[in-house]
Order: sequence, then C-alpha cells, then structure tokens
Amino acid sequence: MVNILGKPSASRDVIGKPKGAQLKVSVMAEPRRGRASDHMVRFLAGELGVAPSAINVVFGG
Repeated sequence: MVNILGKPSASRDVIGKPKGAQLKVSVMAEPRRGRASDHMVRFLAGELGVAPSAINVVFGG
C-alpha cells in the first residue's frame, strides 16, 4: 500500500517527492465528483504499467 498525498488542479500530471510517509502526486483534473481521483488512478496505472482496476482508492474521491 502506498499513501498518496494528492493535489488536484495542478498545471501538469506528475509524481513528486515523498513528504513524510506520503508520496506527493499532482494531477490536472479538478476535484469535482471524483474526477481528480479517477484521473489520478488512470495516471498512476499508466506510470506503473498496471491496469487501473489494480489500484484501489481507500480514502478520497
């Protein structure tokens, strides 16, 4: 399990540096109706080379 600190409405999609026990991930999607969480899952899946269904959001969107 990876603890993600997500930042919506960023200027670009990027995996940032760790902040304490969390990994910072910024996405361009706006935080409305789960759009940012869905976008983050798709972005991370592409970066990690896994299917989006392999990523579970435990808390958030």
